[in-house]
Amino acid sequence: MNKKTLFGMIALLSVSLLFFGCSTEASDSGTESSPTWPVSPTTPGGTPSISKGEAASRLAAALGTGAASASADGTVILLASTPINGPIEIPTGVVLSVPASLTLTVASGPDLTNNGTLSVEGGLTVSAGLFTNDGTVYLNPPSSGTTSLPAGLTNNGILTVAAGDTLAVTGAVINTGTITAEGTITATGTFDNKGTGTITVVATTGAVTPSGLLTNGGILTLNEGISPAAGLTNSGTITLATGETLAVTGAIGNSGTINATGGTVTGSGLITNDGTINAGTITGSAGITNTAYGDIVVGTLTITTAAITNSGDITVNGASTGAVGLTNNPSGVITVTAATPGSLAITGAITNDGTINANGVVSSSASITNNGILNVNAAVTSATVLNNNPGATITVGPTTGVLTATAGGIANQGTITVNGTVDADGSSGNIVHTGDGITIVNPGAVLETTLITIGDTSAKIKLAAGAVFSYDLDSYDVVAGTVTVYDALTLALSLNVASTLIVDDKVLTVNATITGSSGAVIQLIRTSTGSLAGTGVTAGNFYSSTGPTLITAAISTAGSYVWTEDIIGTDDGWLQQ
Repeated sequence: MNKKTLFGMIALLSVSLLFFGCSTEASDSGTESSPTWPVSPTTPGGTPSISKGEAASRLAAALGTGAASASADGTVILLASTPINGPIEIPTGVVLSVPASLTLTVASGPDLTNNGTLSVEGGLTVSAGLFTNDGTVYLNPPSSGTTSLPAGLTNNGILTVAAGDTLAVTGAVINTGTITAEGTITATGTFDNKGTGTITVVATTGAVTPSGLLTNGGILTLNEGISPAAGLTNSGTITLATGETLAVTGAIGNSGTINATGGTVTGSGLITNDGTINAGTITGSAGITNTAYGDIVVGTLTITTAAITNSGDITVNGASTGAVGLTNNPSGVITVTAATPGSLAITGAITNDGTINANGVVSSSASITNNGILNVNAAVTSATVLNNNPGATITVGPTTGVLTATAGGIANQGTITVNGTVDADGSSGNIVHTGDGITIVNPGAVLETTLITIGDTSAKIKLAAGAVFSYDLDSYDVVAGTVTVYDALTLALSLNVASTLIVDDKVLTVNATITGSSGAVIQLIRTSTGSLAGTGVTAGNFYSSTGPTLITAAISTAGSYVWTEDIIGTDDGWLQQ
């Protein structure tokens, strides 16, 4: 290397050292300069920048000369109620204390942000700006006090309103942190508890009264009832204490969980459930819709003005009413329990396309239309007609089950299995079978009616061994089809046959009159068991098995008579055309 090159390198190195030395000095000078307030005691990475004492001193200075004192441990005590016109931030690690006799007022629109701890025993007013809490706030006056937030509240930290204090928010409340209402929280706007938020309303002293929509996506624990004034939307969890009321003015929309097993949930608007509601009492004046994903378990359900519509599961454990009808959709299951006992009285019609389990009493002041499954284990009553449509099934029983059609009778095109009692003997009561209508009367069951009509070739009735018929008003008429008696049958009143009566190797006893009108056929075949007995049997068209030979003489007009021939019929015991 020549000398010229060596001297050039030395010169370059000297310039570089001079440059970097100056830069380092400038950087050191910047570190020593005072940072712009507010500054937290630690940087975001956790490296200490200034001490708590320094941060407290800067906050005290921002509150105004002589307005606050600061200590080395990071505590700032307000000394005067002087309005503050700049934005205020309480740094992390700093505690700002407002004594009982003073008020912290942030005036003229700036925001108040808390990253540390704000302890208020006096008053707090943020005149126009937003109050954001990312730290801890205690509103804890020794006597009744009010905190006024005219521009809303966002809480991401911990906020406690002590008993006797009122937090009055003009505008919206947004919570992602924890709020404990030992005192009162009011909000003129919406009240939104986000998914990470937790709100607890303390018993006796606590109250939350939102004037806007209450939205809960987190956890809302109500040890004291609340009254949202503009509706409730819940996708989180609400727990209501026993004896308390969640009284909502407006609609309730639930896709989460409402646990109120000992409490009351009320809504003046439509109640829509897409989640789970467990309640002691549910009352609504605009109807209730339970979707396919909805599950409602309730002691007392009272719905006025509008209908009940169900596509999910509803379990009723107590005395319940609906004012404008009930629709149970294909996926819907309604269970009225027996234990409490439960009951469901509907003013209006009931339409069932799903499943109704009447372990308690179910009644309609109008008609009942069944297109699905109706299990009558206690009692079901229709004030007018009960329609059992094609493909639908009604099971009455066990023996205590009673199905009653008070006035309009039963129109059956589906299947009715009777293990208990079917009562269709009202003033126009009857059982009409058309299409594929089937009624199966099992041993010990009772069928009460004034008229059975089999109006179609595929319609049929089966009388099992021990079945009992009771005729309270008129007569038993075979109008258009064929009745086949499977077991011994006693008719309490007259029997009018307009088509065909077949008794399959069993005993038919008539205690009044048997009449075969023009074209009627009563067919008998000799066996050792088949018989026809009566105390007042009138002549009709009777055939023996050997002819058929027309028998035109009266069977009996006085006293008893036994016809000792078999009776034509099928072996399966169906009463059919």
